[in-house]
Amino acid sequence: MQYRRPAGQLEQSKKSIQVYLLLRRLRYKLLKINDSEFPLTKAYVEESSIQKQQQIQISNQDAIPCVIMVGKRRERHFLVVHHTLLLIVQHHPTRAGYALVKLVVPLRIQEVYKMASEASPPNLTVMIRMGPKPHPSARMQALGVWVLSLHFDSMEDCVNANQHLKLSREKARVKLIKQLLISLSNDIEGGNDESDEHDDDDDDDDV
Repeated sequence: MQYRRPAGQLEQSKKSIQVYLLLRRLRYKLLKINDSEFPLTKAYVEESSIQKQQQIQISNQDAIPCVIMVGKRRERHFLVVHHTLLLIVQHHPTRAGYALVKLVVPLRIQEVYKMASEASPPNLTVMIRMGPKPHPSARMQALGVWVLSLHFDSMEDCVNANQHLKLSREKARVKLIKQLLISLSNDIEGGNDESDEHDDDDDDDDV
């Protein structure tokens, strides 16, 4: 298996953070320490708050109508951004104002891959980085990478969906990165404090 060294300061920083997160997770697991206040742990909990087939309450202002092709069958859905999640939902057949969740994807692992607002019909291709197939219509692009095509009734809906997904994804990622940097800084300061205390103990032993 080939391994490419990180190129540039940005990739080196990303790799350093990944290594830090892996080591931190291992340390807390081995020490059996509750890590519920860690930003990523909180994000995972929040992202697990909604499941497929769950009933949620929505309004027309929250939802952008779209069509997903499942084989040759056109299925009408609605795109909804709910906190840190991208949801694809369908109207509940019996409960007005409610919808059934058909797809749940954390905003941080999705990205608009291509927009064809002038096509007929206008459409977005959304790239999703996750292990299991997220939706029956999703197509595998690479290992752990899926693409999902969303078709819209108008160019306006397509452009709005594109902007909504991009802005929401960036907002969610920036918020999580800021929280991780604060946590990293606190861990480093805590480690320095422990090191100083250890040095003081050594000095006392020498006296």
